Amino acid sequence: MVLTAPALPAQVGLAWITAHNGAMPADAVGGGNENGHVLFVCHARHSGGVHPGKVVGSNCNFGYGGVEVAEPDYQVLVGRGARFVPTSPGVLPPGAFPGGDEDGHPLFICHGPYSGGIHIGKVVGTNCNIGWGGREVLLPGYEVLVQQ
Repeated sequence: MVLTAPALPAQVGLAWITAHNGAMPADAVGGGNENGHVLFVCHARHSGGVHPGKVVGSNCNFGYGGVEVAEPDYQVLVGRGARFVPTSPGVLPPGAFPGGDEDGHPLFICHGPYSGGIHIGKVVGTNCNIGWGGREVLLPGYEVLVQQ
């Protein structure tokens, strides 16, 4: 399966690279942690959209429709020039980085604390929606990935 990534300006220095079985390409962008392990930013196609999430094992995991989805065909964000910045719920900071789309609307990459880790997800309304423990969890406190 070939994923279509959102268009990225050339000067950003970020790109999406296809990955398999949990192997990380060089310069993969870390965005979280769990149990002492770095979680890397990924996105995957699901139900007509492309959803940002985190690499867990050999899948890209993200929240969707109340559950945690684990997609084996995914891409990993690589490069330099990205950082997470604090924001208010529902407010996208300047330079917010789109990591996917749903119904023609961009989905922005976020991360937030949950159950002793920092988990990567997507901004939906005023929350950062992550996949965790088989379900979709809505975090009201989060940071958004911006391109520098």
